[in-house]
Amino acid sequence: MELKSLNGVSPVEITKVFNTSFADYFIPFKLSEEQLLSKMQVDKVTLELSVGAFDKGKLVAFILHGFDIIGNTKTVYNGGTGVVPKARGHGLTQRMYQFILP
Repeated sequence: MELKSLNGVSPVEITKVFNTSFADYFIPFKLSEEQLLSKMQVDKVTLELSVGAFDKGKLVAFILHGFDIIGNTKTVYNGGTGVVPKARGHGLTQRMYQFILP
C-alpha cells in the first residue's frame, strides 16, 4: 500500500472512490463529480494537504483536508474521509494521518 498526497489525482478518480466508500452505508451517499468539486471548494480542500492510500496504483482510501486561516491561526481540518469496503480493517485512516501530519 502506497500513501501519498492527492495532488494530481483526477476529480473523476476521487469521486469514484468517494462514492464507493459511502455506497454501503445505511443511507447510501452519492455525489456527482460537480457536487464533490463544489463540496471541496466550500471546504477549501487542498489536494497537496490531502492524502490517499493506493493499492497497486489504484486509490482505495482518502482524507480530504481543508485549509483556512481562522483567527490568525493556520488551520487544517478534515473535509471528508473514505475507505472503500474491500480496504477497510487495515488501519488505513490512522496510517494516512501518520503519513500526512508531519
